[in-house]
Amino acid sequence: FEGQLGGFTIHGETGPIIDGRQTFYRCSKLNEKDRLKVWIRHLCVSAFLPEKGIVTGHFATDKERTLPAMDEKVARQFLQSLLQVYVGGMSEALPFFPKSSLAYIEEMKTKSGDSSVALIEARKKWNGSQFSPPEKEDAAVRLCYRSEPFKDTDFAGIAGTVYSPMLEMEQEQ
Repeated sequence: FEGQLGGFTIHGETGPIIDGRQTFYRCSKLNEKDRLKVWIRHLCVSAFLPEKGIVTGHFATDKERTLPAMDEKVARQFLQSLLQVYVGGMSEALPFFPKSSLAYIEEMKTKSGDSSVALIEARKKWNGSQFSPPEKEDAAVRLCYRSEPFKDTDFAGIAGTVYSPMLEMEQEQ
């Protein structure tokens, strides 16, 4: 596919499509970066190949998630929002971290709705555990953020822009 959106030319290849379903898989547990990649690919297919009405499935050893076919205009709006985040990130370091940001938004959307509890969940991902490496130890993150970034007023907004629409659309099987 190829198309124009907000002054950008976007082009790429779809995932394998079988019977109107774009399919992705991971031979391990589903992670945040994979979910985001699949979401962006689903938005691109929906925005630039709308006549196909493609559903996207993402399979992993622990979960299966489905993204239903989307309206072209809605997909383009979500992509435009992501492009604005991207453009902002080209001029300054943005307080967006795949694990911490997703933990924050999941807590806000699906569980308590309390930002202080959501920040606790984000900090767990930021600091890591014996089973998960800390996001704060990534070399690029350490260079840009020498202290915890959650007090940055943009953290919650960017996390919401990136992950909220995905969480609203995802259907766990």
